[in-house]
Amino acid sequence: MDDLSKADFIMREVGSGTREIFENTMKSHNIEYDIKLELNSIEAIKKAVEANLGVSVISKLALNEELKSSKLIKIEIEGIKFTRKFNIIYHKDKYLSDLHKKFIDFICNVK
Repeated sequence: MDDLSKADFIMREVGSGTREIFENTMKSHNIEYDIKLELNSIEAIKKAVEANLGVSVISKLALNEELKSSKLIKIEIEGIKFTRKFNIIYHKDKYLSDLHKKFIDFICNVK
């Protein structure tokens, strides 16, 4: 936990869902943090981390290629989970084809 308080964080801009989840999670665990750099693009954040300008918290889905190539690494923090919920919305009278239903089922089961 001390390492987190000392880290230079690179985060999305205020108002982004990722930033909100990060800040709420850190506060709920009473962890102080310092955001050194604020960027409005996941790609820019990944490049800044690759350039060793700091660390970040972003979706693992955005890191597939970087994790495969070992350009970046993912670190699990014991006792802390950064989770985000999404809602699926559609018009109540809209016909849902089998493909729509399969897509909804798929995204509801992505881990």
